[in-house]
Parts: sequence; structure tokens; C-alpha cells
Amino acid sequence: MPAASGPSGSSFSRFFIAALGLSFLAMNGVSLRQNYLLKHSGVSGVASVASTFMTRRRGGNAYNATYTFTVAGQTYDGTAEVSPATYYSLRPGQRLAIRYVPSDPTISESAEMSHNGTGLFIVGVLGLPTSLFILWAAFRSKPFSPPEDPLQ
Repeated sequence: MPAASGPSGSSFSRFFIAALGLSFLAMNGVSLRQNYLLKHSGVSGVASVASTFMTRRRGGNAYNATYTFTVAGQTYDGTAEVSPATYYSLRPGQRLAIRYVPSDPTISESAEMSHNGTGLFIVGVLGLPTSLFILWAAFRSKPFSPPEDPLQ
């Protein structure tokens, strides 16, 4: 007997799909806000490199730097992707050009890898509609049921 059969299985499936859709919607909302703020109110600044690290992922490596910077006497930390050339040349204490949001300096990125326009497009055109589709699938009135086999 399948795990998702009967009324309780269907309710659990709908709950799980709804929770997944809401999670995606929340993550996409946060990402959209950050990219929008960086694109429309981000300013240039300089940070001090704390460390660098590389992350292996499908299709290649991601080169990252952690950094600290000061705005209005308060110190903020950030992590951002950098180019391979920058990654191999950076040492702790060196300067790194960044962009940050003055009204919320916790939102920052490296200036050389600024991709907030692309991020806005991806989240706005792909992420939010996908999240909304998942929610629609969870709350539609008639749940999906596979067609019956005419030979049985």
C-alpha cells in the first residue's frame, strides 16, 4: 500500500508540498530583497579580508572571501564570491572592493562579482513563479491522481 494513499496520506502530501512552497517563497523573497537593494541603493566600499576558501560544486569551483568592513563606526562581516585570480592573490588583511547597502550593511557582496541584476532576473522570473506554482499545486481543489489503467 503506498504511503500517500487515503485521506491522511493526501493531507500529509498537501502539507509537505505547501511547506516546501512556502520555504521556497520565503528564500526567494529574501534573495529578491537583497538583490534589489544592492542594485538600487548599493554603494562602493573597501573591506579587509579575513580568510579565503574554495567550495567544490558541480561545474567547477566557487572561490570565496570572508571580510570585515566598518560603516558609521560599526563593524560588519561578509562572505562573497571572488574571481579565481583574486582568490589566489588575496591574503588576510588585504583590501577587497565591495558593495553594500547603507541602510542595511549586513547585505554586501564583492564588487568584482556583483551580479545583482542577474539575481533579480533569476529570482523574479524563475524563483518566485516556481514557488507560487508549488503553492498552487498544494492548494488546488482537486489533487492530482494518475489516470486509471484501462486494461484492469
